[in-house]
Amino acid sequence: MNTPPQADLLAEIARLQAREQQLKHLLNSARDAVLGITAQGRVIEWNLGAEQLLGWTAEQALGQPLAELIIPQEFREAHTRGLNRYLATQQSTMLNRMIEVEALRKDGTRMPVELSVWPILSDEGVSFGAILRDISERKRLEQQLAATLQERETILNSSVVGIVFLTAAGRFRWANPAMLALFRNDPAQPLHSMEQVYTSREQYLRVGGDVAAAIARGEVYRAELPMRRLDNQHIWVSLSGQAVSPRDLGEGTVWTVLDITERKQAEEDTRHALAQQKELNEMRARFVAMISHEFRTPLATIFSSAELLDDYGHDFPEQERHEVLGLIKGAVARMNAMVDQVLLTSQFDAGGFRCGPAPLPFSELLTQLAEEMIRLDARSHALHCECTGLEQPRQADAQLVRHIVTNLLGNALKYSTQGSPVWLRARADGEHVQLEVQDQGIGIPATDLPRLFERFHRGANVGNVRGTGMGLHIVQECVALHAGRMEVISEETKGSTFRLWLHAPVVAT
Repeated sequence: MNTPPQADLLAEIARLQAREQQLKHLLNSARDAVLGITAQGRVIEWNLGAEQLLGWTAEQALGQPLAELIIPQEFREAHTRGLNRYLATQQSTMLNRMIEVEALRKDGTRMPVELSVWPILSDEGVSFGAILRDISERKRLEQQLAATLQERETILNSSVVGIVFLTAAGRFRWANPAMLALFRNDPAQPLHSMEQVYTSREQYLRVGGDVAAAIARGEVYRAELPMRRLDNQHIWVSLSGQAVSPRDLGEGTVWTVLDITERKQAEEDTRHALAQQKELNEMRARFVAMISHEFRTPLATIFSSAELLDDYGHDFPEQERHEVLGLIKGAVARMNAMVDQVLLTSQFDAGGFRCGPAPLPFSELLTQLAEEMIRLDARSHALHCECTGLEQPRQADAQLVRHIVTNLLGNALKYSTQGSPVWLRARADGEHVQLEVQDQGIGIPATDLPRLFERFHRGANVGNVRGTGMGLHIVQECVALHAGRMEVISEETKGSTFRLWLHAPVVAT
């Protein structure tokens, strides 16, 4: 039995009504505003989301021009022109895409919305559907983010500390001005990798390994190390870095770099000052020990000799009186010599001694000094003086040469066994004169060689041999003033050779 046509029609109407209700329920469930608009721009659909977002009820909005409800006054004319252009040409730059615009609420306030409009073609003609989404919160967050980014840029650009973001490969993603200025960034030679500023490839790899290990432990890497600017100037920096993602280098690392060159220099200056103070204290202690030891003997000689003369001088034969007086004179002379050495050393320290070259007959001076030392030598050494190629006068400071030769010969005679040979040799060597003093004495222990020219330092093997420890220091200062150099060859128990070169050109004729 066939269903009557009227019953079919009623069933179809009921089905369509049910579907329409479903669609209305779907539209009203949407959080966004969903609108329907005629070709003339009047509202034909206004869901619950539109009521909540825009303030107009569906009853108030239906049939009203959309432009008067939600479009700000200054944009209404453009809206009308765009609508008419589409109806005439079917072309529009606004349809079928998401755009950001401002929409009016019923209370007159404005809000940013994301708008999508599309045409609906039917047998009845053209109409339009639209969705509006409130993006006020997103815009607020975007503004907040922009402000935060601006603050970050301001902080980075005004910071005196270098800050850099490195990729996992160690390349610069960005760097602040302080970082670029610190390493002397130059457009002709741009700074693009930290490897450029390490002092060596080895240092770069070593630090890279330490950084990876620290970040794998979830720690911040911190170190103070030398680096090299792009102009090849070396500096000290305090380096601190950590991964963007904890324990992972993949997303890159952020670093702060602070120039601590001045601080390091201050620390080095402090260490140097402390070392100098320590050396001064040690030198003072050695000086006091030397004075107390070396002055005690001649003072005792003077005192005992004076007592002898005071108690028994009227009974002494003339010969014995002269001997006692000779002891006093010798002790005084020895003390004067020590005082002269101390004063001479003080002159060197104060910069009060200068080299004054003048025409000097080297052979005559050296022969004279050798004869003086022989007369003063109480142990009868065989002193040999040899001069080669020094017939013409040389430009030299006679006083400095005297100090050099007398101190070196004095030590050679003092630390050699009685009657053993001592050599004083001199020869021409271009614009220099080479002097050499050689003995077969006690020699110098290897442990004493590094400190040989320190003031008041004496070798560990000198025993009871008298000395102040200032002679070789005076020699070193005199050689330096004469623009010369010196070398020492010595072995304990086998003697010493002091060889030096003094700048002493031949006097022009």
